[in-house]
Amino acid sequence: MNKKYIENYLFLIKEKLLKNLSTIILAVLFVLVGIVLGIILSVGGNTILKVLSSQDQTMSYYVYGSADISAIFFNRLFIYIFALMVIFVFCLHYYSSFLSLIYITYQSMIFAIGVSSLIDYHGVIGILLSIFFAVPINLLLLLLLVIEYVICLERAKTCQKYKLKFAHSFANNFWLDMLSILIIALIILVVANLIYPLVFRGILIINY
Repeated sequence: MNKKYIENYLFLIKEKLLKNLSTIILAVLFVLVGIVLGIILSVGGNTILKVLSSQDQTMSYYVYGSADISAIFFNRLFIYIFALMVIFVFCLHYYSSFLSLIYITYQSMIFAIGVSSLIDYHGVIGILLSIFFAVPINLLLLLLLVIEYVICLERAKTCQKYKLKFAHSFANNFWLDMLSILIIALIILVVANLIYPLVFRGILIINY
């Protein structure tokens, strides 16, 4: 894949996202709704304990250096691929695509509860983990879900508008777009679950 092709592909992606700016804004609003719901639910400590005890344990393993990092990575990778597949399936038909927004809202809510849980369980370390780990990483992953939703919705709209055959609606670099999203997600997850925990653990050892 030469440089010119990559530059042209990135230009097409940019144009596609700008063309669907209103859809992106709508999806981001659903992300914000999910975050607000997560914050509201986090006000009750019992909710945090019940919903995210496993994630808290994972972060505790990171903090105290007892995590099976490779196992956590593959578990998170499987979970995220499942999330990508859910949005893809919901957007196979235009009239079911709104379910993707509900799913994105749910993921955003879990993210907000997770951040509250980290802070509640680990105090200062939890705040550091949230600022430098949980918030940026999860916002990037949520952004990828939003981008996937936009791309899949555009395909569904085109299929509906022009009465295309189902197989023909996956033209115009659709699968390349999906592969790009998966590769970017993989890079983020590698950094988040394989590289970053080791660095963070090293900082803790140096400071203590």
